[in-house]
Amino acid sequence: AELPTDASPLTRYRLLKTMKRSTIMDKARSYYYANILSGVKTHERNIVGNIANIASNLAVHPMAAGIDAAASAVRGTPRTIRLEGMSGQAAGALAGLSRGATDFVFTLRNGKNPFNIPGRLLDASDTFFRSIAKNMEQYGMAHTAAKNKGLTGKAFLDEVALLRSATTPEGIDIRDAAQLFARRTVFQEEPGPVIRNIQALSRVFPPFAFVVPFIRTPANILRQGIEFSPLGVAMPAAGIQPWRVAS
Repeated sequence: AELPTDASPLTRYRLLKTMKRSTIMDKARSYYYANILSGVKTHERNIVGNIANIASNLAVHPMAAGIDAAASAVRGTPRTIRLEGMSGQAAGALAGLSRGATDFVFTLRNGKNPFNIPGRLLDASDTFFRSIAKNMEQYGMAHTAAKNKGLTGKAFLDEVALLRSATTPEGIDIRDAAQLFARRTVFQEEPGPVIRNIQALSRVFPPFAFVVPFIRTPANILRQGIEFSPLGVAMPAAGIQPWRVAS
């Protein structure tokens, strides 16, 4: 109610910061986290992990397209992955670079607490790579969806642009799926019930956060690693790419 209706996200963010003061426990945890995350290797591994995840998604795309072509022919369902969609993914990755760089700088600039600089740098890095992954997937999925409709030439380009704008139900589905894909790329997807319960324990009993300071990212890395291993066949999501939607 204190904000004008046209308030920018940054204005809202600054107001929210004034509405909650840090407790002594919050400050102690901030200092503790800053020390844990301040090592150069931590940031190197985060960057390498994000790059490797994006690269692996591109590397398996041709094989995934072949499997999808065979599965679609057998089931009589629309294609969800096409080999030619890689050109759209490349264009999306380039578009994501510009937006990601802007978001990277924004994340680093908006924060004055010196103890959260290491964490803010990790967030900025994830934001950068998340932008690349989101645009890459959104462009690729829009390309596939337009191809499924048999469009060519200007009609094809117009349809791809419309889907990317996320102003139609189909475009919104693609945008949401691309956002989920992007979160998975930087290992920030929503955790399962076990991890959520552990996180809840940290909120109810703050000192527990000093025993298990980070849980979601390591748990997501472990789960994605298992999904790509032979053990993945026993997992509920085995053989399914949940970020894909039918076109």
